[in-house]
Amino acid sequence: MKKTLLSAAVLSALVASTAATAATVYDKDGTTLNVNGRIETQWYNAGSSQNMYSADRTNDSSIYNWARMGMDGRSKLNDYASAFGFMEFDIGDGDRSASQFSARDQYIGVDFGKFGAVKTGRYHSLLHTVVIATDVLDGDGMSGKAFATGNDRNAGKLTYTWNGYGVLLGAEYQAAKDDYIEQGIKFDAESGYSVIAGYTTPSVLFGPISIKAGYSYISGQDDSDKSELVDNLSGYAASLAWGVPTSGLYLATEYSYSDVETRGNTDNANITGVEFVTKYSFDSGLSLATGYQFLKVELGDDTVKSSQIPLVAEYDFNPNFKVYAQASFGISDTKDTEDRSFKDFTINPTHGEGNAFAVGARYTF
Repeated sequence: MKKTLLSAAVLSALVASTAATAATVYDKDGTTLNVNGRIETQWYNAGSSQNMYSADRTNDSSIYNWARMGMDGRSKLNDYASAFGFMEFDIGDGDRSASQFSARDQYIGVDFGKFGAVKTGRYHSLLHTVVIATDVLDGDGMSGKAFATGNDRNAGKLTYTWNGYGVLLGAEYQAAKDDYIEQGIKFDAESGYSVIAGYTTPSVLFGPISIKAGYSYISGQDDSDKSELVDNLSGYAASLAWGVPTSGLYLATEYSYSDVETRGNTDNANITGVEFVTKYSFDSGLSLATGYQFLKVELGDDTVKSSQIPLVAEYDFNPNFKVYAQASFGISDTKDTEDRSFKDFTINPTHGEGNAFAVGARYTF
């Protein structure tokens, strides 16, 4: 049973964003049901940091809020397997893309304990598991990631993961899916796959050392009539982390690369992302973090490069309630040409143009 629970915890960390705490509303005869959620409010200025702006990047300073609600269940099938299911929804206030009740994760699966776990449904792809090593900044943890397949949640996935002796292995199949979204690009997907591998050592000085790498590929449908005709989308990523993000010193870095091959007159795109993060969590509940985020987009003969340095301070009053403050300082934003825009793709990095500031509070249950 302990191995089964460990496998379930690893799987949840791989492909879903779950709450730090949850309320068990049912627990009987090998079946449990938990409810979890999050309510968050943030004040931000009119800067251009990636997670602090509206779609047109012309917003004024303001206060916005959003919420998240989820449920997960688990039922023992026999001594060797348990079925599980999870669903989570975003509830926005109208100022964010989640301006209504919208799905995040929806999946079911079977956990075979030491033999791994299988799941299917809607969630991040496996490559997301690699790059989230640096996603420990409350306000902005995505500005240096070149997602190939993993930034957006999409349905039609079938995933197998195995974890044991410090080794992590995973393989994923993506079925045909209309209106597949990645990197802000919407297209009709034909099929795809992802593979990852990783290894985590026992504790070394202040924590374990974890290395992960992965590759993803997805092809577009030939009969697509979308304005952005994607022939295929591929990419790879690697990450290295040392320590535990919630205790003591934590160091992490990731490198990611994405290639978008198109049809017709639209230029191909290449995206490169790099992130470094340093975080220290004190026993008092205070944590401080900084790092470096770089993103480069090449579209035909045009190139845009953006980079920034984030500073984050967080204080956890208890496992349920915390407050945080962030400053993101744009240090470079260069364009090789001014003759054209990146309007064909909504992956134009602009977070290096200026500075952004935000303070927020989050209640998790």
